[in-house]
Amino acid sequence: MRRFIAAPAFAVAVAAATSAFAGPASEALGKCVADSSSRADRMLFVRWFVAALSADPDVRSGAPAAPEVRERLTRETADIVQRLVTTDCREQAVAALREDGLSAVASASETFGRSMAAELVSNPAVARAVYQLAAQMDQSQLETLLEDSRQR
Repeated sequence: MRRFIAAPAFAVAVAAATSAFAGPASEALGKCVADSSSRADRMLFVRWFVAALSADPDVRSGAPAAPEVRERLTRETADIVQRLVTTDCREQAVAALREDGLSAVASASETFGRSMAAELVSNPAVARAVYQLAAQMDQSQLETLLEDSRQR
């Protein structure tokens, strides 16, 4: 029963990417998961996340992933998450769950997600692609917004 509850809770916590309360033990778990994962682990997680998002019909056209690809990535990612939480960071996971309950999972997921995002954006090709969003916006409107924010 616990596995049934914890697995969906983890998935929801990762997908929601909401700010969660993080006690010291939860922060330690998030740091351990980020530090214990390899670049290959993190990039697999990113591929899984993009594939999972493609399950939404409104997202599918921009990031298509065949159901069998999603299934494979889900299995591979589950193996990594299980290893990170139950083996590599077991001590931190036990302490975080004791201290913060299942919200520890959300907090650790958020920390892990931030580390993956920072790693991705540090790639020059990704940074250029992300910058294109700002380049497509009306810069005068953004400058006005910034000016308005400085006025009291």
